[in-house]
Amino acid sequence: MLGFIAFWVVTAGMPIVLKGKSSFLTNNTDVSSTGPEEIQDVDSGYYVALVEIGEEEENFDLVLSLNSSWTTVPGAECDCHNVSNKLEPDNDEEKDISDGTFEVGYGKGYFSGSSVKDIMEIGDFVIRKQEFLLYTKDERLEDLAGDGVLALSPTQVSNCSTNFILNMHSQGLIPSPKFSLYLSQSSDSYLLFNESSWLIKDPNKNHTLSLKTLSSAWVFNASKISYDDYIKNITSQVFLMVELSSIQGPYEDISKFLKLISENKDCTNGKYLTCSCNENSINSFPNFTIEIQGHRFKITSKNYIQFSNSKCKVLFEGRQDEYWALGIPFFYEYYSVFDLDTKKVTFYRNSLEDDDQDNEDIKDPDGKAEDNSQGQGDEKKNMYWKYILMIIGICIIFAIIGCLIYVYFRKKKEQERDMDYIRMQR
Repeated sequence: MLGFIAFWVVTAGMPIVLKGKSSFLTNNTDVSSTGPEEIQDVDSGYYVALVEIGEEEENFDLVLSLNSSWTTVPGAECDCHNVSNKLEPDNDEEKDISDGTFEVGYGKGYFSGSSVKDIMEIGDFVIRKQEFLLYTKDERLEDLAGDGVLALSPTQVSNCSTNFILNMHSQGLIPSPKFSLYLSQSSDSYLLFNESSWLIKDPNKNHTLSLKTLSSAWVFNASKISYDDYIKNITSQVFLMVELSSIQGPYEDISKFLKLISENKDCTNGKYLTCSCNENSINSFPNFTIEIQGHRFKITSKNYIQFSNSKCKVLFEGRQDEYWALGIPFFYEYYSVFDLDTKKVTFYRNSLEDDDQDNEDIKDPDGKAEDNSQGQGDEKKNMYWKYILMIIGICIIFAIIGCLIYVYFRKKKEQERDMDYIRMQR
Protein backbone atom coordinates (compact mmCIF):
# COMPACT_ATOMS: atom_id res chain seq x y z
CA MET A 1 0.00 0.00 0.00
CA LEU A 2 2.79 2.42 0.88
CA GLY A 3 4.45 1.61 -2.45
CA PHE A 4 1.20 2.41 -4.24
CA ILE A 5 0.90 5.72 -2.41
CA ALA A 6 4.51 6.63 -3.24
CA PHE A 7 3.92 5.80 -6.91
CA TRP A 8 0.71 7.85 -6.88
CA VAL A 9 2.52 10.85 -5.38
CA VAL A 10 5.22 10.69 -8.06
CA THR A 11 2.78 10.44 -10.95
CA ALA A 12 0.75 13.28 -9.45
CA GLY A 13 3.65 15.63 -10.14
CA MET A 14 5.64 15.90 -6.90
CA PRO A 15 9.07 17.33 -7.76
CA ILE A 16 11.95 14.86 -8.00
CA VAL A 17 15.06 17.00 -8.18
CA LEU A 18 18.82 16.67 -8.00
CA LYS A 19 21.23 18.39 -5.69
CA GLY A 20 24.14 20.04 -7.43
CA LYS A 21 27.50 21.10 -6.17
CA SER A 22 30.37 22.83 -7.89
CA SER A 23 34.00 22.57 -6.93
CA PHE A 24 34.58 25.72 -8.99
CA LEU A 25 32.16 27.88 -6.99
CA THR A 26 31.78 26.27 -3.58
CA ASN A 27 35.18 24.70 -2.90
CA ASN A 28 33.72 21.21 -3.25
CA THR A 29 31.10 21.66 -0.52
CA ASP A 30 27.40 21.04 -0.86
CA VAL A 31 25.28 23.98 -1.90
CA SER A 32 22.83 24.69 0.89
CA SER A 33 19.17 25.11 0.05
CA THR A 34 16.04 25.66 2.08
CA GLY A 35 13.83 24.35 -0.70
CA PRO A 36 14.20 21.45 -3.11
CA GLU A 37 17.74 20.42 -3.92
CA GLU A 38 19.12 22.18 -6.97
CA ILE A 39 21.60 21.80 -9.78
CA GLN A 40 24.29 24.45 -9.74
CA ASP A 41 25.31 26.98 -12.38
CA VAL A 42 29.08 26.88 -12.93
CA ASP A 43 30.78 29.97 -14.31
CA SER A 44 27.59 30.83 -16.23
CA GLY A 45 28.53 28.19 -18.79
CA TYR A 46 27.56 24.81 -17.39
CA TYR A 47 25.10 23.20 -15.05
CA VAL A 48 26.28 20.24 -13.00
CA ALA A 49 24.53 17.50 -11.04
CA LEU A 50 25.85 15.33 -8.23
CA VAL A 51 26.05 11.64 -9.16
CA GLU A 52 27.31 8.72 -7.06
CA ILE A 53 28.97 5.72 -8.70
CA GLY A 54 29.64 2.20 -7.36
CA GLU A 55 29.11 0.44 -4.06
CA GLU A 56 31.40 2.97 -2.38
CA GLU A 57 29.11 5.79 -3.60
CA GLU A 58 31.93 7.97 -4.89
CA ASN A 59 30.74 11.49 -5.75
CA PHE A 60 31.12 13.15 -9.14
CA ASP A 61 30.06 16.54 -10.50
CA LEU A 62 28.77 15.82 -14.01
CA VAL A 63 27.96 18.53 -16.54
CA LEU A 64 24.46 18.29 -18.02
CA SER A 65 24.62 17.70 -21.78
CA LEU A 66 21.66 17.40 -24.15
CA ASN A 67 23.92 16.34 -27.01
CA SER A 68 25.93 13.53 -25.42
CA SER A 69 24.97 9.87 -25.66
CA TRP A 70 27.62 8.78 -23.16
CA THR A 71 27.84 9.64 -19.49
CA THR A 72 31.55 9.96 -18.72
CA VAL A 73 33.36 9.44 -15.41
CA PRO A 74 37.14 9.82 -14.80
CA GLY A 75 39.07 6.72 -13.75
CA ALA A 76 41.71 6.53 -11.04
CA GLU A 77 44.56 6.62 -13.58
CA CYS A 78 43.03 9.46 -15.57
CA ASP A 79 45.46 11.77 -17.37
CA CYS A 80 42.88 14.48 -17.89
CA HIS A 81 41.66 18.00 -17.12
CA ASN A 82 41.57 19.30 -13.56
CA VAL A 83 38.92 16.95 -12.16
CA SER A 84 37.93 16.96 -8.50
CA ASN A 85 37.13 13.25 -8.19
CA LYS A 86 38.21 9.96 -9.75
CA LEU A 87 36.62 6.51 -9.64
CA GLU A 88 38.82 4.17 -7.62
CA PRO A 89 38.90 0.45 -8.50
CA ASP A 90 36.89 -1.81 -6.17
CA ASN A 91 35.56 -5.33 -5.89
CA ASP A 92 32.02 -4.38 -6.81
CA GLU A 93 30.36 -7.51 -8.17
CA GLU A 94 28.04 -5.45 -10.35
CA LYS A 95 30.89 -3.69 -12.15
CA ASP A 96 31.34 -4.89 -15.72
CA ILE A 97 34.29 -3.41 -17.66
CA SER A 98 34.51 -4.02 -21.40
CA ASP A 99 37.72 -4.85 -23.23
CA GLY A 100 39.40 -2.23 -25.37
CA THR A 101 39.20 1.56 -25.42
CA PHE A 102 37.37 4.01 -27.64
CA GLU A 103 36.87 7.75 -27.96
CA VAL A 104 33.77 9.84 -27.31
CA GLY A 105 33.70 13.35 -28.77
CA TYR A 106 32.57 16.31 -26.70
CA GLY A 107 32.67 19.86 -28.06
CA LYS A 108 36.09 20.43 -29.59
CA GLY A 109 37.66 17.64 -27.55
CA TYR A 110 37.11 14.01 -26.63
CA PHE A 111 37.22 11.41 -23.85
CA SER A 112 39.05 8.08 -24.22
CA GLY A 113 38.37 5.02 -22.09
CA SER A 114 36.38 1.82 -21.61
CA SER A 115 32.69 1.02 -21.31
CA VAL A 116 31.68 0.19 -17.73
CA LYS A 117 28.44 -1.00 -16.13
CA ASP A 118 28.02 -0.17 -12.47
CA ILE A 119 25.59 1.17 -9.88
CA MET A 120 24.70 4.82 -10.44
CA GLU A 121 22.85 6.93 -7.87
CA ILE A 122 21.24 10.21 -8.79
CA GLY A 123 19.00 11.98 -6.31
CA ASP A 124 17.18 9.24 -4.41
CA PHE A 125 17.36 6.77 -7.29
CA VAL A 126 19.67 3.76 -7.44
CA ILE A 127 20.14 2.56 -11.03
CA ARG A 128 21.58 -0.93 -11.52
CA LYS A 129 24.01 -1.88 -14.28
CA GLN A 130 24.16 1.59 -15.80
CA GLU A 131 26.59 1.87 -18.69
CA PHE A 132 29.01 4.81 -18.86
CA LEU A 133 32.47 5.64 -20.18
CA LEU A 134 35.22 5.29 -17.59
CA TYR A 135 37.77 7.53 -19.24
CA THR A 136 41.51 7.54 -18.65
CA LYS A 137 42.39 10.38 -21.01
CA ASP A 138 40.84 13.50 -22.47
CA GLU A 139 41.94 16.18 -24.90
CA ARG A 140 41.01 19.88 -25.27
CA LEU A 141 38.57 19.80 -22.33
CA GLU A 142 40.43 22.14 -19.98
CA ASP A 143 37.37 24.40 -19.67
CA LEU A 144 34.99 21.60 -18.69
CA ALA A 145 33.68 22.70 -15.28
CA GLY A 146 33.01 19.23 -13.90
CA ASP A 147 34.40 15.73 -13.52
CA GLY A 148 32.59 14.42 -16.57
CA VAL A 149 29.36 14.57 -18.56
CA LEU A 150 25.80 13.49 -17.70
CA ALA A 151 24.22 12.36 -20.98
CA LEU A 152 20.69 13.61 -21.72
CA SER A 153 20.56 12.93 -25.46
CA PRO A 154 17.48 11.35 -27.09
CA THR A 155 19.29 8.18 -28.19
CA GLN A 156 20.45 5.09 -26.35
CA VAL A 157 24.10 4.56 -25.49
CA SER A 158 24.75 1.40 -27.49
CA ASN A 159 23.08 -1.69 -28.88
CA CYS A 160 23.33 -3.41 -25.50
CA SER A 161 22.50 -0.59 -23.11
CA THR A 162 20.37 2.52 -22.76
CA ASN A 163 20.93 5.91 -21.18
CA PHE A 164 20.25 6.30 -17.49
CA ILE A 165 16.75 7.80 -17.79
CA LEU A 166 15.52 4.92 -19.94
CA ASN A 167 17.11 2.55 -17.43
CA MET A 168 15.32 4.33 -14.58
CA HIS A 169 12.04 3.75 -16.38
CA SER A 170 12.74 0.10 -17.26
CA GLN A 171 13.73 -0.59 -13.64
CA GLY A 172 10.46 0.91 -12.38
CA LEU A 173 12.04 3.94 -10.71
CA ILE A 174 10.02 6.54 -12.65
CA PRO A 175 6.58 6.21 -14.30
CA SER A 176 7.70 7.45 -17.73
CA PRO A 177 11.03 8.16 -19.48
CA LYS A 178 10.87 11.93 -19.09
CA PHE A 179 13.09 14.61 -17.65
CA SER A 180 12.61 18.35 -17.40
CA LEU A 181 14.81 21.40 -16.93
CA TYR A 182 14.06 24.60 -15.06
CA LEU A 183 16.94 27.11 -15.21
CA SER A 184 16.90 30.51 -13.57
CA GLN A 185 19.26 33.43 -13.01
CA SER A 186 17.40 34.63 -9.92
CA SER A 187 16.50 31.41 -8.10
CA ASP A 188 17.44 27.74 -7.87
CA SER A 189 17.63 25.61 -11.01
CA TYR A 190 16.21 22.11 -11.22
CA LEU A 191 16.57 18.85 -13.11
CA LEU A 192 13.49 16.69 -12.59
CA PHE A 193 12.35 13.28 -13.79
CA ASN A 194 8.75 14.26 -14.41
CA GLU A 195 6.63 17.17 -15.60
CA SER A 196 5.95 19.35 -12.56
CA SER A 197 2.81 21.49 -12.52
CA TRP A 198 4.25 23.91 -9.96
CA LEU A 199 6.74 25.05 -12.62
CA ILE A 200 4.06 25.60 -15.27
CA LYS A 201 2.23 28.92 -15.46
CA ASP A 202 -0.54 27.68 -17.76
CA PRO A 203 -0.59 23.99 -18.81
CA ASN A 204 -2.87 24.78 -21.76
CA LYS A 205 -0.35 27.16 -23.28
CA ASN A 206 2.63 25.21 -24.47
CA HIS A 207 4.49 24.36 -27.63
CA THR A 208 5.77 20.91 -28.56
CA LEU A 209 8.59 20.11 -30.97
CA SER A 210 9.12 16.65 -32.46
CA LEU A 211 12.36 15.08 -33.63
CA LYS A 212 12.00 14.26 -37.31
CA THR A 213 15.06 12.02 -37.55
CA LEU A 214 16.86 9.82 -35.03
CA SER A 215 19.78 11.79 -33.69
CA SER A 216 22.15 11.92 -30.74
CA ALA A 217 21.10 15.56 -30.28
CA TRP A 218 17.86 17.45 -29.70
CA VAL A 219 17.88 19.14 -33.10
CA PHE A 220 14.99 20.70 -35.04
CA ASN A 221 14.39 22.80 -38.15
CA ALA A 222 14.09 26.58 -37.83
CA SER A 223 12.27 28.68 -40.42
CA LYS A 224 12.51 32.31 -39.34
CA ILE A 225 14.33 34.78 -37.09
CA SER A 226 13.17 38.26 -36.15
CA TYR A 227 14.08 41.20 -33.92
CA ASP A 228 12.97 44.80 -33.86
CA ASP A 229 11.54 45.36 -37.39
CA TYR A 230 13.84 42.82 -39.02
CA ILE A 231 12.48 39.46 -40.26
CA LYS A 232 14.43 36.80 -42.16
CA ASN A 233 13.33 33.41 -43.46
CA ILE A 234 15.89 30.68 -42.84
CA THR A 235 16.27 26.95 -43.45
CA SER A 236 18.61 25.95 -40.67
CA GLN A 237 18.91 23.27 -38.06
CA VAL A 238 18.71 24.44 -34.46
CA PHE A 239 20.24 22.55 -31.53
CA LEU A 240 19.08 22.73 -27.91
CA MET A 241 22.24 22.95 -25.80
CA VAL A 242 22.03 23.41 -22.04
CA GLU A 243 25.83 22.93 -22.04
CA LEU A 244 26.26 26.21 -23.98
CA SER A 245 26.33 29.59 -22.23
CA SER A 246 25.19 31.63 -25.24
CA ILE A 247 22.97 31.76 -28.31
CA GLN A 248 24.93 30.92 -31.46
CA GLY A 249 24.02 31.37 -35.10
CA PRO A 250 25.47 32.13 -38.55
CA TYR A 251 27.98 34.94 -38.38
CA GLU A 252 26.08 37.20 -40.80
CA ASP A 253 22.81 36.99 -38.84
CA ILE A 254 24.46 37.45 -35.45
CA SER A 255 26.51 40.42 -36.72
CA LYS A 256 23.35 42.25 -37.84
CA PHE A 257 21.71 41.67 -34.48
CA LEU A 258 24.76 42.87 -32.57
CA LYS A 259 25.04 45.92 -34.83
CA LEU A 260 21.47 46.87 -33.94
CA ILE A 261 22.26 46.47 -30.24
CA SER A 262 25.40 48.63 -30.41
CA GLU A 263 23.64 51.57 -32.06
CA ASN A 264 23.69 54.60 -29.75
CA LYS A 265 25.54 52.57 -27.10
CA ASP A 266 29.12 52.54 -25.87
CA CYS A 267 30.13 48.97 -26.80
CA THR A 268 33.33 47.02 -27.34
CA ASN A 269 33.83 43.80 -29.29
CA GLY A 270 35.50 40.72 -27.85
CA LYS A 271 34.32 37.15 -27.52
CA TYR A 272 31.02 38.81 -26.60
CA LEU A 273 29.77 42.30 -27.36
CA THR A 274 29.97 44.29 -24.10
CA CYS A 275 28.16 47.59 -23.60
CA SER A 276 28.07 50.18 -20.84
CA CYS A 277 24.69 50.02 -19.13
CA ASN A 278 22.79 49.87 -15.88
CA GLU A 279 20.19 47.42 -14.63
CA ASN A 280 17.33 49.69 -15.67
CA SER A 281 18.57 49.90 -19.26
CA ILE A 282 18.64 46.14 -19.88
CA ASN A 283 15.05 46.23 -21.11
CA SER A 284 16.08 48.68 -23.84
CA PHE A 285 17.94 45.89 -25.64
CA PRO A 286 15.84 44.25 -28.39
CA ASN A 287 14.22 40.84 -27.96
CA PHE A 288 15.16 38.02 -30.32
CA THR A 289 12.65 35.56 -31.81
CA ILE A 290 13.26 32.29 -33.62
CA GLU A 291 10.54 30.20 -35.28
CA ILE A 292 10.87 26.41 -35.02
CA GLN A 293 8.36 23.99 -36.56
CA GLY A 294 5.83 26.81 -36.80
CA HIS A 295 6.23 27.90 -33.17
CA ARG A 296 7.75 31.24 -32.25
CA PHE A 297 10.14 31.36 -29.31
CA LYS A 298 11.34 34.64 -27.88
CA ILE A 299 14.55 35.30 -25.97
CA THR A 300 14.29 38.48 -23.95
CA SER A 301 17.12 40.84 -23.16
CA LYS A 302 16.95 40.11 -19.43
CA ASN A 303 17.95 36.52 -20.20
CA TYR A 304 20.62 37.03 -22.85
CA ILE A 305 22.30 39.94 -21.03
CA GLN A 306 24.85 39.18 -18.33
CA PHE A 307 25.08 42.28 -16.13
CA SER A 308 28.10 43.08 -13.94
CA ASN A 309 29.90 46.27 -12.87
CA SER A 310 27.81 48.57 -15.10
CA LYS A 311 28.55 46.36 -18.11
CA CYS A 312 26.11 44.34 -20.20
CA LYS A 313 27.63 41.28 -21.85
CA VAL A 314 25.50 40.14 -24.81
CA LEU A 315 25.47 36.33 -24.90
CA PHE A 316 25.23 35.95 -28.69
CA GLU A 317 28.05 34.44 -30.77
CA GLY A 318 28.57 34.05 -34.51
CA ARG A 319 29.38 30.72 -36.16
CA GLN A 320 31.04 29.92 -39.48
CA ASP A 321 28.31 27.41 -40.40
CA GLU A 322 24.54 27.72 -40.86
CA TYR A 323 23.49 26.06 -37.60
CA TRP A 324 21.77 27.70 -34.67
CA ALA A 325 22.42 26.61 -31.08
CA LEU A 326 20.10 27.69 -28.27
CA GLY A 327 22.00 27.67 -24.99
CA ILE A 328 21.29 28.67 -21.41
CA PRO A 329 19.57 32.04 -22.22
CA PHE A 330 16.88 30.09 -24.07
CA PHE A 331 16.29 27.80 -21.08
CA TYR A 332 15.96 30.83 -18.81
CA GLU A 333 12.86 31.65 -20.86
CA TYR A 334 11.22 28.23 -20.95
CA TYR A 335 10.61 25.31 -18.64
CA SER A 336 11.36 22.35 -20.93
CA VAL A 337 10.03 18.79 -20.71
CA PHE A 338 11.87 16.10 -22.71
CA ASP A 339 10.12 12.82 -23.53
CA LEU A 340 12.54 10.06 -24.51
CA ASP A 341 9.69 7.77 -25.54
CA THR A 342 7.96 10.06 -28.04
CA LYS A 343 11.14 12.06 -28.83
CA LYS A 344 9.30 15.32 -28.18
CA VAL A 345 10.06 18.45 -26.17
CA THR A 346 7.31 20.59 -24.65
CA PHE A 347 8.00 24.19 -23.62
CA TYR A 348 6.20 26.33 -21.04
CA ARG A 349 6.90 29.84 -19.86
CA ASN A 350 9.01 29.72 -16.70
CA SER A 351 6.42 30.23 -13.96
CA LEU A 352 8.81 31.24 -11.17
CA GLU A 353 10.21 34.23 -13.05
CA ASP A 354 8.82 37.73 -12.55
CA ASP A 355 6.45 38.81 -15.29
CA ASP A 356 7.85 41.40 -17.69
CA GLN A 357 5.25 43.74 -19.13
CA ASP A 358 7.47 44.46 -22.11
CA ASN A 359 7.71 40.80 -23.02
CA GLU A 360 5.67 39.37 -25.84
CA ASP A 361 4.16 35.99 -25.18
CA ILE A 362 4.77 32.88 -27.23
CA LYS A 363 2.81 33.13 -30.45
CA ASP A 364 1.02 30.36 -32.25
CA PRO A 365 1.74 29.50 -35.90
CA ASP A 366 -0.94 31.99 -37.00
CA GLY A 367 0.96 34.77 -35.30
CA LYS A 368 -1.69 35.49 -32.68
CA ALA A 369 -0.27 36.25 -29.29
CA GLU A 370 -1.42 34.03 -26.49
CA ASP A 371 -2.72 35.63 -23.32
CA ASN A 372 -0.33 34.68 -20.53
CA SER A 373 -1.66 37.30 -18.15
CA GLN A 374 -2.77 34.83 -15.52
CA GLY A 375 -0.83 35.55 -12.34
CA GLN A 376 1.21 33.16 -10.30
CA GLY A 377 -1.22 33.44 -7.39
CA ASP A 378 -3.83 31.20 -9.01
CA GLU A 379 -1.17 28.68 -9.96
CA LYS A 380 0.13 28.51 -6.41
CA LYS A 381 -3.42 28.13 -5.08
CA ASN A 382 -4.03 25.29 -7.51
CA MET A 383 -0.79 23.67 -6.44
CA TYR A 384 -1.68 23.98 -2.74
CA TRP A 385 -5.17 22.59 -3.33
CA LYS A 386 -3.68 19.72 -5.29
CA TYR A 387 -1.40 18.76 -2.43
CA ILE A 388 -4.18 19.25 0.13
CA LEU A 389 -6.43 16.93 -1.86
CA MET A 390 -3.55 14.49 -2.14
CA ILE A 391 -3.13 14.47 1.65
CA ILE A 392 -6.88 14.09 2.13
CA GLY A 393 -6.84 11.17 -0.30
CA ILE A 394 -4.05 9.47 1.63
CA CYS A 395 -5.95 10.00 4.90
CA ILE A 396 -9.09 8.49 3.34
CA ILE A 397 -7.10 5.45 2.20
CA PHE A 398 -5.73 4.90 5.70
CA ALA A 399 -9.21 5.47 7.17
CA ILE A 400 -10.65 2.81 4.87
CA ILE A 401 -7.86 0.42 5.82
CA GLY A 402 -8.55 1.13 9.50
CA CYS A 403 -12.27 0.46 9.02
CA LEU A 404 -11.58 -2.81 7.22
CA ILE A 405 -9.27 -3.92 10.02
CA TYR A 406 -11.88 -2.95 12.61
CA VAL A 407 -14.65 -4.85 10.77
CA TYR A 408 -12.39 -7.88 10.36
CA PHE A 409 -11.56 -8.15 14.06
CA ARG A 410 -15.15 -7.41 15.07
CA LYS A 411 -16.45 -10.24 12.89
CA LYS A 412 -13.73 -12.50 14.20
CA LYS A 413 -14.72 -11.68 17.76
CA GLU A 414 -18.40 -12.34 17.00
CA GLN A 415 -17.51 -15.69 15.45
CA GLU A 416 -15.52 -16.63 18.53
CA ARG A 417 -18.46 -15.63 20.76
CA ASP A 418 -20.84 -17.74 18.65
CA MET A 419 -18.49 -20.70 18.95
CA ASP A 420 -18.38 -20.30 22.74
CA TYR A 421 -22.20 -20.19 22.82
CA ILE A 422 -22.43 -23.38 20.76
CA ARG A 423 -20.04 -25.14 23.11
CA MET A 424 -22.13 -24.04 26.10
CA GLN A 425 -25.29 -25.42 24.44
CA ARG A 426 -23.62 -28.77 24.04
